[in-house]
Amino acid sequence: LKYKSEVPFDVQTLVENATRNSHESGEDRWSLSFGAEKQIPDLLLALSDSGATDISLDLTTLEAVFLETEKDDFEEESDAENDNSEVDGSEHDDIVTSANDDIEFGHGKEEQQAMIWERRATISPISHAQKYRLVEHFVRTNAFKRKGEIFLNISLPMLYMIVGLVVVSLIPISSIGQTIINPPIKVSTPWTAGEFFGVEYLPNSSISPLQPVSLPLDLADYFDGSLPAIGGHFSRNLTLSYAPNVDNFALQFGASVVANYSTWLGNSSILNDGIATSVQQLPYVTESPFRFDALFLPMCMSFGFAGLTFSVLDVLLLKGDHVVELFRVGGITEWTTYLGVTGYKLYTTFTPFFIVAIILGLALKSILFGNGGRWLGTILIMLGYAYSSTPLGLLLAKRFIKGDYKEVASWLPGVYFTFVALPYVAWNSALQAVPSAQDVILIIGDILCIVPFFAFQRGLGGVISVSTEFNDRKLYWGDVWAFDTRIWYSILVMIVVGSMEWFFLYRLTSRREPKTKLIDDEAAEFGTPRDISHSPDVVEERERSRKDNEGMNARDIVKAFAIEKSTKGSEGQAWGRKKERAIKPAVKGVSFGVRENEIYALLGPNGAGKSTIMNALASQLTPEHGEISLDGVVCSESDLVTDHLYRDGSVSFCPQFDALFLKKTVEEHVKFYAAVRGLDWDADATQEHINAIIELLGLGQHRTKEANELSGGYKRRLCLAVAMIGYPKVAMLDEPTTGLDPAARHLVWEVLKPSVRNGYDVAAILLSSHYMDECQQLGTRIGIMIDGELVTTGELSRLQELYCTGLFVEISLQPNVTDTIKSESEAIAAFADIGMDASVYESIPLHFKLKVGFQQDQDVGTNNHSITQLAEAFRMLETKRLELGIQFYSVSLMNLEQIFIDLSRKQFKGED
Repeated sequence: LKYKSEVPFDVQTLVENATRNSHESGEDRWSLSFGAEKQIPDLLLALSDSGATDISLDLTTLEAVFLETEKDDFEEESDAENDNSEVDGSEHDDIVTSANDDIEFGHGKEEQQAMIWERRATISPISHAQKYRLVEHFVRTNAFKRKGEIFLNISLPMLYMIVGLVVVSLIPISSIGQTIINPPIKVSTPWTAGEFFGVEYLPNSSISPLQPVSLPLDLADYFDGSLPAIGGHFSRNLTLSYAPNVDNFALQFGASVVANYSTWLGNSSILNDGIATSVQQLPYVTESPFRFDALFLPMCMSFGFAGLTFSVLDVLLLKGDHVVELFRVGGITEWTTYLGVTGYKLYTTFTPFFIVAIILGLALKSILFGNGGRWLGTILIMLGYAYSSTPLGLLLAKRFIKGDYKEVASWLPGVYFTFVALPYVAWNSALQAVPSAQDVILIIGDILCIVPFFAFQRGLGGVISVSTEFNDRKLYWGDVWAFDTRIWYSILVMIVVGSMEWFFLYRLTSRREPKTKLIDDEAAEFGTPRDISHSPDVVEERERSRKDNEGMNARDIVKAFAIEKSTKGSEGQAWGRKKERAIKPAVKGVSFGVRENEIYALLGPNGAGKSTIMNALASQLTPEHGEISLDGVVCSESDLVTDHLYRDGSVSFCPQFDALFLKKTVEEHVKFYAAVRGLDWDADATQEHINAIIELLGLGQHRTKEANELSGGYKRRLCLAVAMIGYPKVAMLDEPTTGLDPAARHLVWEVLKPSVRNGYDVAAILLSSHYMDECQQLGTRIGIMIDGELVTTGELSRLQELYCTGLFVEISLQPNVTDTIKSESEAIAAFADIGMDASVYESIPLHFKLKVGFQQDQDVGTNNHSITQLAEAFRMLETKRLELGIQFYSVSLMNLEQIFIDLSRKQFKGED
């Protein structure tokens, strides 16, 4: 039993075994045991006559049992801990607390609530440079804790770079016009009759020393070409056999073998002389050798700097975890966030690689760092590539790649390496293989340089093609920087393209998301607010939002989405499915105003538009119509930017989904956001503020745990803790208690709505929730959204006055009752006998629920009206309990949940 009364009323005078539970803020709560049902009618009438208001009578819920049980368990644990402390004579620093208990760590609960909301710590605004450093450090340290991050961004690319430099340094390179003289090959080893001789292959089409090979079991293996040898068979009768179809060199090898065998015999006792021979390739002059190094080394170097482009994954991770929106509301612009990611990538995936490439290149005397200014060209090309490729990855994540982090991470590396390698390899191969089409191929390469990956490889290829020597005395700066090499051209193109990319990225990250494109008819239907003149309470809420710019105000917010609907072709039309454009109106002109010390509770079924409103206030979405003001700062419909709304750090946001760095601890999260809000971490007042938030939300024992080690409920608590850091003046909380157990939800309630405020103000809070009791407990006013519209709003008493049109009676029948339908009819007739119109609301065997409308001859909406009818219903049911076969029953006034369900049916019918 709950009621509010200015005059003391002793329930025990009417119900002897009643127990008083609490008396807070003028509200009395009593427990009435079963068996007191006969006294309840007189008790309700007596309370009403005494002037009591907000009278309600409910069955004890399982949630209440859970809360009371947990409280009792905690009290027993606390007593045991206190006993142990007295025995041990020591104090415990780490105390495991219950979520439903008053948590005291040197301060009472009310004092801790004051530490959360009363601005005691000094807040110093931080510069953009400080925000950049905070983001860069936080993102970098979190990334290095992720599995596979170091391998993908550092180890694998570094391996590619080192392999490219080392392999090219080991391969001899021929330059144009060079005379190649291969030394003669002498066959001086005596050959044993009955063996094969030869080599398996001729590397680079040159002659290699002959080596004996094993005799196959069948000579046919040789003569049919299956033996992979170039040579012949030295038979026992000292004759030589060879297969001419194996290789053209076989005869030459055979002649040399016979001649040198005779030389060996000439030194023996058989013969005194012989002829010594050798096999030597004639000298030749190179014309245009295939430059493998010009193809392979630029490709490996581009693979080495892959980590710059992989910034797309870091941004997708931040977007997927809704961290970008959380940063923006906290005062860190999206541009600053992207710069932080860039800094982390430059520090870890470019600078070390840049240094290693220079040191290793000089150590190996790579022609990339040769004389004539080649070293300068290579350095400038690497810097230009960093400048142009980094924003490309950020742009891909911002505008073009829509998948989540895990999905994209599964295919991006393979696609990247393929896309980077194939165009340049194909172009360079064609340039060397088809010299007759050189002019056309060069023009194609000039065009392809607008892609940073290609320009980088082409520039390095130009450096390599100038000379094959590290220190070429015939090479001058003019030779290196001539247009034919395209070195300066590649650098220039990367600078120009990179500057365009940075400018485009800045515009994208600094401006609001684009509105949904609506054509004329669509704009008239879906882009303007709906008429609300028929609802005085909604009109009043709209006027409240326009009164001033203090707190939080949403004014005529309209948001629609363009979607493609797939429909089947009807008879007479083309077969198959076709896609049609459709407009989904998500919000249709919602207005509300919230001031300090107020909580506006937003209720609505899934798809009603609650989160869309939240995302519009957080600038994640841009409404087609409407205006927003937060803590005195206004963003009109025509404004292209919204960062000024959050510049002062007075706005906080708890998104619907957990916006956390999973590899960061609870302590690291709160320390980071404290720094973002301008708090001095080492100050005593800051520590008291942070500790109060952590302790009142029950996170104290989890401070050193990473976010991924927390349960779903504790993750929500951490998100809420982040939103409360820094004394926000405006707080947007999107279903902050989803996933929390009842005890934890009550804990959050106490933090958001302190029972006692001694001179301090609490933020203007917008709260969306699915829990009716939460909205009733916290909401200064409640707004119910149905199908994108605010259908009703006001204080709880006002909603009850408007929509509480009857009672609900739930009846469970005795097990021996055989006809539930008959019992329903008899119960309806019994209510009709006392002037009440009842109808079946729900029905299952042996259990049904009746909706009983208020009697029409009484003043609907008055307190006496509902309480009188409630008393009459109790009296009738007690009188006819046996006659109707009732085992259990409950009678309750229509509550907020039932009001919400009835209003929600409008949306459900529309969806059907």
